[in-house]
Amino acid sequence: MKQTDSPAREDRELSLSQRPIRLRAHHLLCLQAYRGRGYSPRFVLGMNRVSKALREDPRRMIEISSGCDDLCQNCPHRREGEDGRHVCRDDQKVLGFDRAVLELSGFSEGDTKPYQDVIFRLNTALTPDRLKEICGSCSWYETAACAEKICRSE
Repeated sequence: MKQTDSPAREDRELSLSQRPIRLRAHHLLCLQAYRGRGYSPRFVLGMNRVSKALREDPRRMIEISSGCDDLCQNCPHRREGEDGRHVCRDDQKVLGFDRAVLELSGFSEGDTKPYQDVIFRLNTALTPDRLKEICGSCSWYETAACAEKICRSE
């Protein structure tokens, strides 16, 4: 049985309070390459809101996760898992992206830090080759020109 979201629920899912923004580890990379395109209009709207909140306040606290996060709320690939929790339809693949980003950055699931500090630490450890190793199998890697946008020459 498919549940229909009410407008009030949609607004609640799309809005951001002052709580830490919950982000999957690999979404720390996706947000840096994001340029207004996505899986669906609703996904783009949610991505725009999170991206704008972090651009406007780079000291905004984020909680690092390796499961569905605030961006996944609006993703058409989100499904209900066997345990009732939401998962990505490509869960094993994206969990691999998350593990690789956590390993590279030294962060752990549940860490809560200012966004700009997390991005600085992650990007300090990142090289174009390592980015391709982590994200090369992602459908957005080439189309979003991730390497050019994330691993820019200083």
